[in-house]
Amino acid sequence: MRMRFVTGMLAASLAFSFTASAQDVRKPVVSINDIQDMANTGQSDVLRQMIETTIVNTGKFRIMERGDQGTAVLLKEQQGAKAGLYTSNTPGKIGGFEGVDFMVYGTITTGQATTQHDTGASMGMAVGGGFADRLGVPGLGGAMRANSNCNSSSASLQVDIRITDGKTGEERYAKHVTKTEQGQTVCGGRSSVDVSGLLRVAAQSVSMGLVTIMYPVKVVDVDADGQVVLNYGEGLLAAGDVFAVFQEGREIRDPDTGAVLGNSEKLLGLVKITEVMPKMSKATMMTAFPVAPSVGSVARAATPEQISAAKHSR
Repeated sequence: MRMRFVTGMLAASLAFSFTASAQDVRKPVVSINDIQDMANTGQSDVLRQMIETTIVNTGKFRIMERGDQGTAVLLKEQQGAKAGLYTSNTPGKIGGFEGVDFMVYGTITTGQATTQHDTGASMGMAVGGGFADRLGVPGLGGAMRANSNCNSSSASLQVDIRITDGKTGEERYAKHVTKTEQGQTVCGGRSSVDVSGLLRVAAQSVSMGLVTIMYPVKVVDVDADGQVVLNYGEGLLAAGDVFAVFQEGREIRDPDTGAVLGNSEKLLGLVKITEVMPKMSKATMMTAFPVAPSVGSVARAATPEQISAAKHSR
């Protein structure tokens, strides 16, 4: 009896493992390539790690190592297995790195830091040191010295992001991310800026790009009070984000190729994220909706024009 119980438990465990593995295999594979740092900020590795984390946290993709350092480690492991130093599940086999569906590239093009005094003067960028040094970030570098008693720091970061199709080489997403952070005014001390906030915006932009390509943000629930629930949460959406909600219509196809060119969708209105949870977010309606959005309605980051139009319509 005990043997049958153990055998059954083992079979169930193997079945669960196989099912979980099969489900994981169906997820698109993404590679995060090394981030170029044309601005010499010293933050390229941090940005790459943030991009990887945000993509993993969506739960929609698998990550394949493609950075120079990571690939070197994998090659070392394979060579060790071939030499008999490690146990290998594929003895005698070299290679076999899985192909990717999407490749992510990034370039930090600009990293600027300034300090403004209470007279309005600006020190500009400090000479020498890394980006964190110029920002006076505690624990990451030195402080920027101000000639006045009160000062405030600001920093801006510009990153170019590209996502290409791993099978065709087609560029599927490209965006120029610009973010500025303003530090608090400090008197008798130094002002610092949250560098991680700058980098996190770029990382979230990559995740949003992948989501846009494969799995759009969608409405999963609407309650009686008009509160809208979206199917993404922490790591991708943030409180205060504004989304445009669309009602999908019929597909529009090219008569010659049959390719889908788009959808005759209709803009219903804008919603603003109020609460972010691990796997979903709640939002309130910023504008009047002609009809309540249905489950499955697509939501996209609202454009500045859409937000401006919503403000003027109030």
